[in-house]
Amino acid sequence: MEEELGPGTCEYHIFDMGDFEEKMKLQNISRAHFHRWGLDTQGEENIQPGAELYGLKDTVKLLGHDNLDVIDVFKIDCEKCEWRIYRDWLLSGLPSLQQIQVEIHSGNIGKMHQAEKHDHDISPEIPFFLNSWKK
Repeated sequence: MEEELGPGTCEYHIFDMGDFEEKMKLQNISRAHFHRWGLDTQGEENIQPGAELYGLKDTVKLLGHDNLDVIDVFKIDCEKCEWRIYRDWLLSGLPSLQQIQVEIHSGNIGKMHQAEKHDHDISPEIPFFLNSWKK
């Protein structure tokens, strides 16, 4: 995205449970921020500092982006968690997600209801990205 729009145009937040911060710095992307936490369903808004998983609303708040009107691109590849959290993408009180890019795992939309019933089968290792363009 930075190649297309120019350096400093977007702010990138990259989330992954793995330790990829140094590797990411080698990519030389300006305004990129790496966070070692994942995404889970949004519960009661009760942010516990240092947690491994946060809901989307809590994540936006932790980043100080709860005053934004828009998140331009929300990209998620979370190894089946998409079935558990997709409803949270449209919660009231979130900035509008203008573009949602999702990597779907299992390939069968009918498995959505099964995933909700069998959360233990869904990996919490969740890389995802929030990009906001400067206005």
